Amino acid sequence: MNIKQLEYVVSLAEQRHFERAAEKCFVSQSTLSTMIGRLEDELGLLLFDRTKKPISVTKEGEALLGQIRMVLKDLEMLSSVVQEIKGEVSGELSIAAIPTVAPFLLPRVLWKFAKRFPKVKIEVRELITQHIEQGLLNREIDMGITATPTHIEDLSEHILYEEPFYLFDYDSNNVKANINLEEINYDRMYLLEDGHCLSSQIENVCSLSHRHLDTYQNVNFKAGSIDSLIRIVKMNKGLTLLPKLATFDFNENEKKRLSQFNQKTAARTVRLVVHKHFVKQRLLETFLKEIKQEIAPYLT
Repeated sequence: MNIKQLEYVVSLAEQRHFERAAEKCFVSQSTLSTMIGRLEDELGLLLFDRTKKPISVTKEGEALLGQIRMVLKDLEMLSSVVQEIKGEVSGELSIAAIPTVAPFLLPRVLWKFAKRFPKVKIEVRELITQHIEQGLLNREIDMGITATPTHIEDLSEHILYEEPFYLFDYDSNNVKANINLEEINYDRMYLLEDGHCLSSQIENVCSLSHRHLDTYQNVNFKAGSIDSLIRIVKMNKGLTLLPKLATFDFNENEKKRLSQFNQKTAARTVRLVVHKHFVKQRLLETFLKEIKQEIAPYLT
């Protein structure tokens, strides 16, 4: 058993296709197939069912796959520790952020960060909080950006910033600059679909758990992204709550539809989450500093 065999197994499990897996590993298809076959012979187990198309992972393969990924991640961590000791920063960095943060935060900080560390290959994904936490625990993700506490012992979180919510109101002809939560017309409220933590946060802020929204309609819109949510609100002359960073590209007419809340509780805390054994400390500290410095002017 060697490291390359483990890498080939993971690649084939992800691609479910020998040719694509071989291309990803920069080897020939025959080499990848032979090496995986030798590993299966050594283990006395079939890791893949080659009779199916696409290729599927066997029950035994699924049982081993998580541990194989952990072994590879531990080896990567060992290499990272060596680099830290030598003062070098290179390798791969996987970052995942929730969809209600990623498009408004990452473009402002990522390219500057990448330029500072040209030898680091950065992969970025949008995932919901649950999948980010699972990815961090499985070591498939290095850093996660969320807006809710993790409450998971093996994960460590660092507060990035406090972000206020604004009321985005296309219902009223007289939008106030400042408003109280009690003044909201909840019958015209639109939210993101279930699974987005932003919807849960809005429900908590507005105490909507016992309210039924859109009671006069027989169509219940559930948007999948903030952009879709904004479009739905505008088309249906409704209202919603938006995080402040999501409003910076608004035109003048849209900005006139925004109200600040008098209550300080109408806000969310954005966090950077890593595994407690995360070793790329220089990258972590730099990324934290870059985000805080870049975002601070937008939140004052």
